[in-house]
Amino acid sequence: MSSVLKVSVQGLEELARRLQAEEENVVNAMTKAHSKAAGEAVYKLTKGLAQHAGRNRKDPDYKTSPKGSLPYAHSERLQKSVGMKVLPHGRTVSSEVGSGAEEKVQAEYAQYLEGENGHQAKRPFLWYVKDIYNAKKIIEYFHRYYKPLSGGKR
Repeated sequence: MSSVLKVSVQGLEELARRLQAEEENVVNAMTKAHSKAAGEAVYKLTKGLAQHAGRNRKDPDYKTSPKGSLPYAHSERLQKSVGMKVLPHGRTVSSEVGSGAEEKVQAEYAQYLEGENGHQAKRPFLWYVKDIYNAKKIIEYFHRYYKPLSGGKR
């Protein structure tokens, strides 16, 4: 016969359940934060890309945007192609903003606008939202949306 002291801990299932619920809470708050920042970026981009300057080169109002500025809207294809995608993957959440995000088709010339091409100076458009669509802004929104389930401090 052996002398043994046996100890068991009850309630670990409940703790594991609460931890899993808190993890889902964190992911939901981060998803909302990405959606908020990306949504604001899409709104700002589509508004900024709305300046019209003629439909084609034969149009008397036609002009190209100055180098380094947002491209003017000639056909509105670029403006209509701007969208966002929020991608939660388990514990990781990421997002994308730009031409071709969402289910929208990328404007075929969007990538050319970001860099110089053969006949046109660089007219980047994604830089226009870097002040509102960045990791710092997403974290700021996360802290606004995240409320611990336990009711404790963050």
